[in-house]
Amino acid sequence: MVLNNPENFVLIASDGRIMQAGKILNDNHKKLTALTPRVSMFSSGAQDYCEDLREQVSKQIHNLSTINEISNIVCVLSNEIHNRFISSYPDYYKQVPDGAVLATLLAFYDEEADKCGYVQFCHTDNFEPHIVTASEATLRGLGQERGLSHLLGNFNPQKAIESVLDTFDFVGQDEDRVGGEITVHIVTKENITIFERGDRV
Repeated sequence: MVLNNPENFVLIASDGRIMQAGKILNDNHKKLTALTPRVSMFSSGAQDYCEDLREQVSKQIHNLSTINEISNIVCVLSNEIHNRFISSYPDYYKQVPDGAVLATLLAFYDEEADKCGYVQFCHTDNFEPHIVTASEATLRGLGQERGLSHLLGNFNPQKAIESVLDTFDFVGQDEDRVGGEITVHIVTKENITIFERGDRV
């Protein structure tokens, strides 16, 4: 989930649930990482490969890396890691047509532009960075349409985090693959504020 208010903040949130063959493997997995004081990364999908991406990106950047530099690094590494996955599992997209080996977003504050935004990456166009700085709310993954409708219909700007948590609870009522610990990163020009809510089934 991403909520972008370009002049003030970008909020990115994730659940902590990982499932395999219908069973919960982990409800506390960290899918969000503060890469720099003003850039947060979300990555989900084939978790071992996501962790590889997260580790490699973290090693190649520093606190002064720009969002364009980080985006290009994510693009290059995502292609390398994705290709490695496909070489091991060549029929993956035949078996899971709507699947994503790497579902990755960057939430950022860009000091030069003095704006917040986020960057989307997708295997369908070789992980080319798509930077969004418009005022926008978006959800990805299971129950995204229902979740977005619920969020927009019930969002309280004075209680943004509570509105986000409520949306995860709403989606989780029908999607057992959504749940566990909810983590929220709020990126501003000052820093990243991190909020975590414990396990929810």
